[in-house]
Amino acid sequence: MAALVKANADSLDAVVKTAIAHEALKARSALTITLLRQLYDFPERFGVAPLRELPPSLDVVTELAQIEGRAYKEVALTATQFGLNKAEKPFDEARLTLASQPY
Repeated sequence: MAALVKANADSLDAVVKTAIAHEALKARSALTITLLRQLYDFPERFGVAPLRELPPSLDVVTELAQIEGRAYKEVALTATQFGLNKAEKPFDEARLTLASQPY
């Protein structure tokens, strides 16, 4: 914190904003993880077709999967798992594909 104050001696407002953001990081990460987990079963819950590919409005999930830093590792992991889950074929489709292939 002292280094941040020293680096921003002319703008202590930036230091305060950074400190507040840092304090809220754990709660914001928990909220982000909860929202990502809600996306997993969204199609089944609301009776809509599963997403084959993420629409542009969900590009943020890809961005979250690539976020770096120890404080964000659980957010990044959850976003990566969501992306992998969406990349998988539905079970019935995979079964039909395998059944149609010759031995």
